[in-house]
Formats: sequence, structure tokens, C-alpha cells
Amino acid sequence: GYTRKSALAVRRFDIWVGQPRHMEGRRMNFASEPIFGITLGWLPILLIWLPLSIWLLRKIGLGLKPGPFKWATLGLLAMVFAAIPVGDDAYIQWNFNRLCRDAGMHYEKKIAVDGFYDSTMTGPGSAGPVTNPQMIESREQAGFRFLERRAGYVPGKYGDQPLRYSHVEKADGKWEVSILDHPTARYHYKYLSQHEPIAFRVRKVDIAIVDTETNKVVGRQLIYTRYPGWLDGLWLGYFDAQGKQCPTSDKHGDLLTTVLIPTNKQ
Repeated sequence: GYTRKSALAVRRFDIWVGQPRHMEGRRMNFASEPIFGITLGWLPILLIWLPLSIWLLRKIGLGLKPGPFKWATLGLLAMVFAAIPVGDDAYIQWNFNRLCRDAGMHYEKKIAVDGFYDSTMTGPGSAGPVTNPQMIESREQAGFRFLERRAGYVPGKYGDQPLRYSHVEKADGKWEVSILDHPTARYHYKYLSQHEPIAFRVRKVDIAIVDTETNKVVGRQLIYTRYPGWLDGLWLGYFDAQGKQCPTSDKHGDLLTTVLIPTNKQ
């Protein structure tokens, strides 16, 4: 069962995606990080910017008459000097922490299916038996009777090709590829958004499993990526170009294998 706090959190997600209030979901969430993290970007701040700021404030203070105006001016300038190196990073991290409260996997229950349509991948472009041992092994291990994807290009044909769909199914002990005009699977796995800018220096990946009979989202996965501010970006771009994610890459989980299970394994 769920605690009252976790149930309220799930209902808040249900309202956000337009699902009924009675939907009882499961979610994996992300713990917020501190606004200010200690990185190599602090070295130039401590060694160069801080002494320079103190020197500038002293020079400006010497030119001002003693009184409230002097201290108000120096206080305002001190805040400006502090914001220049870390202000954008603090704003990025604040947005990241806020958005990451809804990050992770959300679903109401596991669903037993014979197969599904995966719009994120392409499949074979021509009909016929599956002969690739790796593909056969992959399909056998997955356990689903069929898999549908967008059909790839037909070898030897050039120019524009019509949008078609690859249907790989096991029949009479053999895997066969057929080409369809439309997917036949009830459940579709797809991106609702991919690397969409959602806040300053923060992007979102939104993956969903949609029940096409009811047009409802039965499973959803939100992944946020934050990129460094200008100061850390001077050096992090060489080592951490992918940014920081929530959930972290080792805790994403697989929405497909979590929500959809083969009928013969239920």
C-alpha cells in the first residue's frame, strides 16, 4: 500500500497528465541537489574573482562619503559581483531541482500484451523470414509474440519511400517480417518530447506508452538534463558534454519492460 503522502504525490501527477483521479500509480523519484555544488569552477572564483571583487569594492568605497548611501551602494555591488560567476548556475540548479520532483517512471499497473509498437526504433524494410541470429535471440529473450516499428529503407531503392511499418511475428516456430500500412498493436511506445528546452539550460525527454483504444497514457517516463552555467561550461564542456540527469542514467529503468510484460510470462 501507499502512504498518504505518496498517494497525494501520485494524484498530483495524474491531474498533470490528464488521467482520472482514481488512477493508482507507481513512481520512482529523484532527490534534489544543493543549489551550490563545489566544482572546479570555484577555483577561479576563489583565486581571482573574490580578491578582485574585494579590491574593487575597497576602491569604490574610498571614493564614497561615509553614510547609509555608501553601505547601500557597496552592498548592492557586492551582490552583483557575487551573481556574475554563479548567478546563472544557481538559477539553473533551482529549476532543475523543481522539475526533478516529477522525474522518473510513472505507471498505474503492469499490462500483459502479445506485442507493441515502438515508434522510437526502425525495423526491417522488406518482408520475409528473419535470418539474423542476433535478432532472433533478441526477440526470443524479450518474450513478446510480435513487435512493430517503422520500416527501414528498402535496400536498392532510392529517393523518397512511403511510410510503412515493420511487423515481426513468430508463427509456427519461425520469425517472419511483414510490411503494413498502419500499426496493429494496441499499445504504442513513443516520445512525447525529445530533448525539449523546458527551462534555462534544462531539457526534457518525455517517453510514454499510450493505449490507442482509450487514447490514455498508461506509462510515462520523464528525464531532465541540466547543463552548466557559463563558468563551469568553460571546462565541463570538455569532460561532461552530456550534462547531469535526473534520474541518473543508472536509475532510469526501462519503461517498456517495466509496464508491458509478455502474455506468456504474466
